[in-house]
Amino acid sequence: MAFVDWQRKAARQIRPVFRRPAFAAGGPLPALRVVAKHPVLFSCTLAAVLACLVVALVPSAVPETPKAASLPAPVEPKAPAWLDVIKPIEIFSLEAANLAKSTKLYKARRSLDGGGRQDTLAFGTLTGDEPALRLTLYRRGSETYVAGPVFAAIARIAADAGLSVTRSGLPDVMATRFGNFQVAAVALSAGATPASPCSGFRLALDAPALTMTGLACGGKAADLTRERLGCMLERLDLVSGGDDRALVEFFASTELKRNAACTGMRLGPDEPHAAWLDDRAATPRKIVRHR
Repeated sequence: MAFVDWQRKAARQIRPVFRRPAFAAGGPLPALRVVAKHPVLFSCTLAAVLACLVVALVPSAVPETPKAASLPAPVEPKAPAWLDVIKPIEIFSLEAANLAKSTKLYKARRSLDGGGRQDTLAFGTLTGDEPALRLTLYRRGSETYVAGPVFAAIARIAADAGLSVTRSGLPDVMATRFGNFQVAAVALSAGATPASPCSGFRLALDAPALTMTGLACGGKAADLTRERLGCMLERLDLVSGGDDRALVEFFASTELKRNAACTGMRLGPDEPHAAWLDDRAATPRKIVRHR
């Protein structure tokens, strides 16, 4: 009962205060003076202010559910846009005696982004019985180019030929008149057919901006040693450089670097050996010279 009497007394004191002109006019300072003169009203106001501060300052007892970190969506690299060249002019040529009887394919395509051009020369079937070669020369333009691992480049060349790389060895260095190629022993397979031992290779030059990537297989006639592969690439020549002065000068500068051991001769079959890029392979049993 005492608490009820106190509430009624406080209400009788507060009610006239809010009817005064200071609250009606909305002035902040006169209202504060009125509140200060009435202890009950002052106590209630102070209690309300303190309660708001406590709610604002004291953190909630209920822990917030941690939000999952939002990771940026992976940006897919832009696929290069290429346009196939219909009946292309053959810029490069490769004349090798052990590839003379193979079916030859020449195709080219041009980059729509930076004007680069890819020329592909193919001789024979990489999984066939005869020696075969597939070589892609990429004369880069202003488009973005990242060399990447040599195995990825070899796998792309195999995929273009409808093949898959089932096994690969560690890359090694093979010196040629064009520069040092990265070369690795690989096994190529087409569907359920047995894998064929071949060699994958790549040379990426900065000046001129030229990349040579390819696959070569010796077939059943002979294993493809590193020396044979090097001599095969020695036969690559520039037929028509057009106004590409940097490319013309580069091929001209390599003429004096030709391997004399590869000139005018073709290596015959070897005794079979385990590694087709083995430097310690048996010496060829015969050398056929071309007059």
